[in-house]
Amino acid sequence: MSTLLFLHIAGGILAGVVIFRSAFVLIKSQKKSYPKLIGALSFLAAFEVLSGVLLAYISPSITAQSLCTNIALYLGLIALTYAGFVYRSKPTWQSILTTSAPTVGSLGVLALALARGI
Repeated sequence: MSTLLFLHIAGGILAGVVIFRSAFVLIKSQKKSYPKLIGALSFLAAFEVLSGVLLAYISPSITAQSLCTNIALYLGLIALTYAGFVYRSKPTWQSILTTSAPTVGSLGVLALALARGI
């Protein structure tokens, strides 16, 4: 369990670094970096959700409500970052559909969490 917790925390720190790097890249309009950062955010979002769920499964102190709240908050930050990429790239409909699947999924989880009052 301690290894999984370490990996989860390390992934969260790395995701924070990628989010801050994304903000810098978005401010500077460095469009060549967009695809790599979007890919990294997608991977880290999936990793953090999966490792968080596994931690909740093996840890008796993590409740379903706290897990869902943390996932909603985390994916909300990811969704805001994706929204910045979509806004800055002024994409066509095809590229919106290919890059916004994580955004739509993140917003769906966030909406469900808010609807449930979490």
